[in-house]
Amino acid sequence: QALWGAGLVPLAETVHRTGDRAAATRLREAILALSLPDDLVGAWVAAARPLGTHVAVRSSGVDEDGAARSFAGQHVTRLGVAPEAVADAVKQCWASLYAESALVYRGMSGPPSGPAPGALAVVIQQLVHAEVSGVLFTINPTTGSWRQMVVEAVWGLGEALVSGHTAPHWFLVRRPRDLPRAVARVAERVRLQVVDQDLPALPERLVARPDGQGVHTE
Repeated sequence: QALWGAGLVPLAETVHRTGDRAAATRLREAILALSLPDDLVGAWVAAARPLGTHVAVRSSGVDEDGAARSFAGQHVTRLGVAPEAVADAVKQCWASLYAESALVYRGMSGPPSGPAPGALAVVIQQLVHAEVSGVLFTINPTTGSWRQMVVEAVWGLGEALVSGHTAPHWFLVRRPRDLPRAVARVAERVRLQVVDQDLPALPERLVARPDGQGVHTE
C-alpha cells in the first residue's frame, strides 16, 4: 500500500523484472523519504510503547527461509529503537528489500511480487537486554554429525555475533550414544559433553544506547 500511495509501483516492478541498480537506488531513496500518515505512525508508536523504551524492528521478506535461500542478514534489522522512532526504522526495513546486497543474492532480480510488489513483513518486538547471546546448531554444520552440536556465544546483544562483527566463544558439544528408548529423552537433556572449545578474548559487547538511537559497543 505504501508503494501504491506514493506512485512507486512502476519503479518497483522495473526493479523486479530487471534488477537495475540505478532504479533500485532511486526506489530505496524514495522509500526512505516517504511521508507516512500521522494516524499510522501514531498507531505504531502506541503499539510499541508497551514493549519498553527500546524495541527491535525486524524485516522478513516473503522469499526468505526457502529451500534455495535463507536471506540471513540481507534485510535490515534495527535494534535499540525508541518507540517514537519506529516509523523511520520501518522505512529502513522496507528500503532494504531493494538493497544491492539483496539484489545480488537474488541473482540481480527484484523480490517476488506476490499479490503486490514490495511484499515485506516488518515485526516490532520487545528488545531483550541480553547479558549473553548465542546460536546453537543442533547438528554440526561442518560435518553433518547428529551427535555433535555447536554453540557460539558473545557478550551482549546477538547482533555482534550474527553480523560477524565479533569472533565468538565456540563450543563443540557431543550428545550421548544410542540408549534404550525409555531413558533416551532424559539422557539427551543431561548427558552432554563439551569436547572442544575456542575462547578468544571478548573485550567488548553490543548494547542498546540509552537514548533509543540504536546500539553501540562498550
